[in-house]
Amino acid sequence: MPESNFSLSTVIDDAKKVITDPFGFYRAMPDSGGFADPVIFVAVMGAAAGLIFSVLAMIGLGGAGGMGMAGGMALSAVILVPIGMIIGSFIGAAIVFVIWKLMGSDKNYETAYRCVAYSTAIMPVVALISMIPYVATLVRTLWGMMLL
Repeated sequence: MPESNFSLSTVIDDAKKVITDPFGFYRAMPDSGGFADPVIFVAVMGAAAGLIFSVLAMIGLGGAGGMGMAGGMALSAVILVPIGMIIGSFIGAAIVFVIWKLMGSDKNYETAYRCVAYSTAIMPVVALISMIPYVATLVRTLWGMMLL
């Protein structure tokens, strides 16, 4: 299994590319190379989104703030969001993989996982707009579907 060459600047650059030029990013994305880098990408995007959710909750904005989350509960999002996103990314990739196979694709599960993993680049943006009711859900759903 290839090892990860983790670099925060690479993660940030990849996130910027997914957001600003998704078609170019996915065309250039390698179909293989292991799961380490995509999993790390998901974890970093989850940590960023969790931190944003936490800050918004502590100042009383966003969906979490409306639930009355105390400081400690809000800070737990920094840990729980990345874990949930990593688990969800593997499940989402399985769903995408099955759909691809039903449509006749010859791509493997790793490619499906990479596509799903890098689509999480939108989560910090979604976290920022979560203070506007229903908009974040709409943006996450439509933008995420477009990326996949």
